[in-house]
Amino acid sequence: MGPRILLVGANGDLAARTKRAAARVDASLVTTELTNAEEQTKACKPHVIVMSNEVYGVCPSRMEAMAERARAVLVTVDDGGLDLGELEILFSAAMAAAEERRAGPCEPEGERAPAPTHR
Repeated sequence: MGPRILLVGANGDLAARTKRAAARVDASLVTTELTNAEEQTKACKPHVIVMSNEVYGVCPSRMEAMAERARAVLVTVDDGGLDLGELEILFSAAMAAAEERRAGPCEPEGERAPAPTHR
């Protein structure tokens, strides 16, 4: 299975742009509501977790911890902030960072370095 992008709590324009950008970088896109984000993260093991700044603002520490446990890169964006090309570049860089993170040794719980975050 190739790289996966998890889109949390988004619809409308952000969801449409994320879907197109994911396809351009050859990543599978999984969408979920905020209430199911932790379960979907465990199930699909995403390389990148994407959400709006508004969704991130609900509980930043929870979002950071979720990304850290998944060894994923957390990407937060303004709903209308980035165009398709910018998302494509951001997703490519985030997937590369996630691959690098996953290639390293697994640190014991509580000793992990923070997940890289692109904003």
